[in-house]
Amino acid sequence: GGLARVVRGKLLELRERDFTLAARVGGMRELTIIRRHLLPNFASYLIVDLTLAVPGMILGETALSFLGLGLRDPSVSWGVLLQKAMNISSVASYPWQLIPALFVVITVMAFNFLGDGLRDADPARLNANETPPRRCGAAPRPSRPGAETARAGRKRTPRHR
Repeated sequence: GGLARVVRGKLLELRERDFTLAARVGGMRELTIIRRHLLPNFASYLIVDLTLAVPGMILGETALSFLGLGLRDPSVSWGVLLQKAMNISSVASYPWQLIPALFVVITVMAFNFLGDGLRDADPARLNANETPPRRCGAAPRPSRPGAETARAGRKRTPRHR
């Protein structure tokens, strides 16, 4: 229910953006507008959303299997493996039974970092007024054509306050 509502809202928002209206005024067919403008802008949002949803699914399955409500002992799952480490005496004798907990934490953190990185790198999330962040060491772009050559001929003098 939640993802379907977000998908609908995002597509309605993209439908009213300037680039979609310009394509419609330019005479593009609706299917072409959907394929060239709406889906590429929406696909990145969907990939990020699904990447951030995976850790919840992993933790849910692990918790249910740990409690005995999910997968059972013949099948291999992190929750089933952690269920064997439920007794403190078992962990004291066999400490390697806690290794699946380490893998659960590493995997969940990796998916969270991946989703956050994809969300921050998504150019479709930038507003029209914002410019994308520059890479370190990248030269600033000239504000108008020929501005770079005009600046190159001038001498720089230090400013004193």
